[in-house]
Amino acid sequence: MNKKCYKWIAICLFVVAGLWLGLKMASYEHICLYYPDSNGEWLECEQRRVLKVDKTLKADMIMEELIKGPNKEGFFNPIPEGTVLLPLYTEKPKIKIENGLATVNLSYDFIKNHPGGSTGEIMTLGAIVNSLTELKEISEVQLLINGEKYDSLAGHFSIREPMSRMEELIKPKK
Repeated sequence: MNKKCYKWIAICLFVVAGLWLGLKMASYEHICLYYPDSNGEWLECEQRRVLKVDKTLKADMIMEELIKGPNKEGFFNPIPEGTVLLPLYTEKPKIKIENGLATVNLSYDFIKNHPGGSTGEIMTLGAIVNSLTELKEISEVQLLINGEKYDSLAGHFSIREPMSRMEELIKPKK
C-alpha cells in the first residue's frame, strides 16, 4: 500500500476511536421519580439512570420519564394513559421554569383518562409535583391542560393554582 492509503486508514481509525471514547464517556445521572406503591398509600422514589441533559431540558426529561411509568415492580403509573407533555411556547424546553415555578402543559387525556377518586388524584398530583421539585430550580408546579387552567383533575383537589411539594405523601424511611 502507498503512504496515502496508510494516512487514510490512520485517520479513519482515529475518528472511530474518538467516537467510541465519546460514547463511553457519555455522562449519566440519577433522577428520582415518585410513583405510588402498590397499595396507593405512599409515593416512593424510583431512581432512574438517564443521560445527562442541559439543565433547561431536565424538567422535560423528568416529566417524560414519569409519563413512561415505573420500571420497578410494586409501583404503578399514576399518569393516565395517552397523556402527552405539550410545549408551552417553544418546542424545547416544553416546561417553563421562572422564579421557582414550573409550568407544565399536558394533553386533555390527562383529565379524560384519569380513573378518579381522591386517592388516585392526590397520588397523581403528588407524583408530578414531588418529582419536579427534586430540582432545586423548582419550588412550585402549575398544571395546564391544553394550555388552559382547570379547576381540578378529578373533582377533589384544585389545580388552578401552583402546587408545592407534598412531603406528607412520601413514604417515611425506616
